[in-house]
Amino acid sequence: STVRKMRGKKYALLLAKSSDDESNSRNGGGTVGAKTGEQGTVVGVTELGLSRYPLAIDACTESNDSTIHKTEVLASVGVLAVNPSQRRRGVGSALLSAAESVVRLWNETYIYAAVEPSNEAALGFFARQGYEPVKSDTSAGSNAVVRVYVDVAERLRRERRPHILLRKEIVNNNSSSVSEGGVSSVTITK
Repeated sequence: STVRKMRGKKYALLLAKSSDDESNSRNGGGTVGAKTGEQGTVVGVTELGLSRYPLAIDACTESNDSTIHKTEVLASVGVLAVNPSQRRRGVGSALLSAAESVVRLWNETYIYAAVEPSNEAALGFFARQGYEPVKSDTSAGSNAVVRVYVDVAERLRRERRPHILLRKEIVNNNSSSVSEGGVSSVTITK
């Protein structure tokens, strides 16, 4: 699992719960809102907040092999996990859409996600949702992919691994129903 420290007052934990409720299915399926205590089984979760990323911009060209380091605080998805038996049913898309609504309320311009380069399924998922790799525009190398280094805990070991930084622009239309901060839920009908 990936370990990240979310900073500041901007934080949200979103849950996706399954529901057999007939009224939900008549209303078009998933609902988003600050509704804690709902019945149903949790089938997915996403965490978002402000993360301080130590950015290392891979600025490699034929004549230059350098890395530029700086730190940024970004509104980002810290974790997006869906029960394997519930994948390919729209749960991840619903969670990500709800996360984007929260970030819109925070008046952020972009939402970010860091994905391991070897996780092709996650990279494909985020690409289908409109996320693109962040490219640098530095004097050392134009259009180099931005990588962030994330602490990853695996079987009692922690290590820092490079991740590809993805970004999506958030259009602020101020018409979201997700509360700022706290725990919200996305209800998924079966």
